Amino acid sequence: MIDISLNDVQRKAVESDSKRLLLLSGAGSGKTHTIISRIIYLLDKKNINPRNILALTFSNKAANEIEERVQKSIPTLQKGEITVKTFHKLGALILRLYGDRAGLNRTDFAIYDEEDSLELLKGAYPDTTKKDLKAPLKNILEAKDRGFSLFNYNVWRGYIREYEPYFEKYEEGLRAVGNVDFADLINIPIAILKDNSDVKDALQERFKYIFVDEYQDTNKTQFELLRLLTGLDTNLCVVGDDDQSIYSFRGAEIDYILNFTDTFEGSTVLTLDQNYRSTKNILSLANSLIKNNKDRHEKTLWTENPQGDFPLLMHFRSSREEASEVVKIIRKSQDYKNTAIIYRTNAQARDFEIELNSAFIPYRILKSNSFYDKEVIKDAISYIFFAFNSRDVVSFSRIFQKPSRGLGKAGLLKVQEYVINEKLDCFTAINNLDFNQKIKDNFSLLKSCIDNAIKALENANKTEFFASLFKSTGFIDYYKERDE
Repeated sequence: MIDISLNDVQRKAVESDSKRLLLLSGAGSGKTHTIISRIIYLLDKKNINPRNILALTFSNKAANEIEERVQKSIPTLQKGEITVKTFHKLGALILRLYGDRAGLNRTDFAIYDEEDSLELLKGAYPDTTKKDLKAPLKNILEAKDRGFSLFNYNVWRGYIREYEPYFEKYEEGLRAVGNVDFADLINIPIAILKDNSDVKDALQERFKYIFVDEYQDTNKTQFELLRLLTGLDTNLCVVGDDDQSIYSFRGAEIDYILNFTDTFEGSTVLTLDQNYRSTKNILSLANSLIKNNKDRHEKTLWTENPQGDFPLLMHFRSSREEASEVVKIIRKSQDYKNTAIIYRTNAQARDFEIELNSAFIPYRILKSNSFYDKEVIKDAISYIFFAFNSRDVVSFSRIFQKPSRGLGKAGLLKVQEYVINEKLDCFTAINNLDFNQKIKDNFSLLKSCIDNAIKALENANKTEFFASLFKSTGFIDYYKERDE
């Protein structure tokens, strides 16, 4: 059943038969509601196989929301039947399915974050401090995010000749340990699709209906992956707003939404311009500013909401001046409990804190640290990664002293260098290097503990695997003692 709450344009979008559909969606115009309604329509009215639907988002939260709301509307739909993922998680899925085409072990590779990548580079340059390695690593990762590899790095506008050896060592290190970084989650699938027509055909046959949310934030590599997944018979629906494109500093290119009709011939363009979130006065101010943007699709948002209070638009010379004036307004209102300050970057918080403290205004800063950023969780995950890939020198560097096994930091650097150069695992490195017998025995015991834990998986007993791995290796006792 079509949602009766849809307006006329949303309904056209939901029921459109176009194979190439661009939904220009203004702020607060119900774009997520429209996407979800179209997916439900395809499943419920067109009897599309859920396996043939792929929805791409830019955050896990948005992906979860889409999947949960579709499931709520179609209770018979099982979790995971439709594929809803971020671009990077889709890339990880492709690598799990076809990573062997690029020389990866499809099940055992780990995904390195920036901290892991720095540790890997440090292993290749033991005499260089991590502080001095941060600049070349940042440059390398930025180049990869924009689709440049070691082979064409020198044509990138951010190319720095002195960083080329670091790039080479970094890529050599990734290959040696058999792992990937975040950029690889997009770049390697692109290479696989280009070099393997059977893989491309299989994925195009599977994902016959592709949705992309926040299309204005698509960068070069994400667009290339999308283009390779989109065959002649693929139904592609993208949703975005060129007026909300703010991530060019991360590589997002607004041209992809501006040139959609040129890129994908026979496209239908619909504009979702009714706003449900704001008052008339707020929209009037927003429209008067937005119309001055040069590169945009023409649209003017409107609403049936009340006029509302007049919004206040202020210009400041510095973030400190901004904080000072905002705090004056708050102090004048005295309504501290019902006041919130929303800022785009964490760096702005400091100026607001200074001004709020000076004005004796009570406040709380709401910050959310990821569960997976906690030290104990990263260590636990490193144990799991290392259990399946003993060449993973980055995971090894997190666990080799938790608990202590007699190997110091100098010894760690020797192991990292040996693994990367010889392309062997950490246990072999320790046995072949000139460490004392006690250290070798300690790591031989660690290997036995890991091997015994993995045996539990032969009976598909994941709980027993985790319990055995964390207990027998001394990891749990290490944290118990540290906590005390």
